[in-house]
Parts: sequence; C-alpha cells; structure tokens
Amino acid sequence: MGANLTHADLMGGNLTLADLTGARLADANLSGADLSDARLSRANLDRAELARAHLRRAVLSAAHLSGGDLTGADLSDADLRDADLRDADLRDADIRDADLKPADLSNANLQGAKLDGANLSGADLTGANLFDADLHPANLVGARLADANFTPRESHPCTPHIGADLILANLTGAVLTSADLSGADLRGAWVTGADFSDVVRHGSNRMARGDVAARGRVTVVRTGLRTSKRRAELEASKACARSPHLVSGRASRRESAEQVG
Repeated sequence: MGANLTHADLMGGNLTLADLTGARLADANLSGADLSDARLSRANLDRAELARAHLRRAVLSAAHLSGGDLTGADLSDADLRDADLRDADLRDADIRDADLKPADLSNANLQGAKLDGANLSGADLTGANLFDADLHPANLVGARLADANFTPRESHPCTPHIGADLILANLTGAVLTSADLSGADLRGAWVTGADFSDVVRHGSNRMARGDVAARGRVTVVRTGLRTSKRRAELEASKACARSPHLVSGRASRRESAEQVG
C-alpha cells in the first residue's frame, strides 16, 4: 500500500516524476501542482482538488478519481487506462492523446475539454456532459455514450445550438442510445455498427448526408427523437416566432459574429 496523504495540502507542489503508486490522496488539495511524468497507478484520488494541475504523461492507470475537480488540468498524453473518473469535473481539461481505454467517465463533466487524439475505446461515458468538447479525431470504438449530452445544459430556445466536434471521430460500435447530439458535428465520423437509438437531434447538426456522415460507412441501427423533448422544442420555436425582440436579438448576435469573423 502506498503513502497515506489523505487530506494533504500539496497545492502548487512540485511532484514531477514522483512515485505515488497506490498512494492514498483522497480529498487532497493538489490544485496547480506539477505531477508531470508522475506514477500514480492505483492511487486513490477520490474527490481530490486537481484544478489546473499538470499531469502530462502521468501514469494514472486504474487510479480512482471519482468526484475529483480536474477543471483546466493538463492530462495530455496521460495513461488513464481503467481509471475511475465517475462524476469528475473535467471542464476545459486538456486530455489530448491520453489513453482512457476503457476508463469510467460516467456522469463526468467534460464541457469544453480537449479530447482530440484521445483513446476512449470501450470507455463508459454514460450521462457525460460533452458540450463544446473537442473529439476531433478521437477513438470511441465500442464506447458507451448512452444519455450523453453534447449540447448546453442551459440554452436559450431562440439561440442555435453549437455542440461537440466529432469530425472524423471513430464511433465504430459505440452505443449512443438517447444521447443528445443536437448541434454535434459528425462529418466524416466512422459509425459502422453504432447504435443511435432514440437520439435527440435538432438545431444545427452538421452532417454531410443522411442521419450521420461517415464517408460511406454509415450503419444507424435505429434513430428517433424523444417525443416530449421535440414537442417542447416546437413550442419554443413558436414562442421565438411570436417574439420579434428575441429574433432580432439573435440576428444582431449573428451579424456581430460575422463582423468579427
């Protein structure tokens, strides 16, 4: 068993190359700490504060990080195979080229996270929030994305949805049942054998052709739309049409964006 550092205050500490294999770091404060190239296999980091921590190339295989705060953390090239990241807060985290096969990210908040090049094959992303996440391109072969959310948790009914970037993502055999793909960009994605049963689709879904664009590799088991959600969307659209000030406000924002562009 590793060192007992439960509740330890290591904020901003330099732990580069540290060997913390099997260490007990539950509820520890590691905010801003440098753990680059550290060995944390099987470490218990449940509920640990790791906001803005540097974990580049760190070995976190089979580590426990459930409920941890990893907002803005650098996990690029990290080894997170079989890691437990349930309910973890990974907003704006850099997880590029990390190995998360087959990590548990159920109900994790990955809003704005950079996941391009990450290996998420077989990962459990059930109920995860992936709004504005960059998965271009990521390996999601056999991943579970049931009830995953690719749109804002709070969004104005008159504002177009902008979802996750899944361009060229490999979703072969992935399970996306009841996922909210509104606004997600799936151009060029590989979706052979993927299950899109009862997915929610509205707004600005950018797809080249059919339900999903996959350069001729499309296999959609069954696609649908949640009736109650769709009914609510239609009512919201009618409300927008009846409210000129909302529509004009949206137009103004679009014009402003074009001018900036």
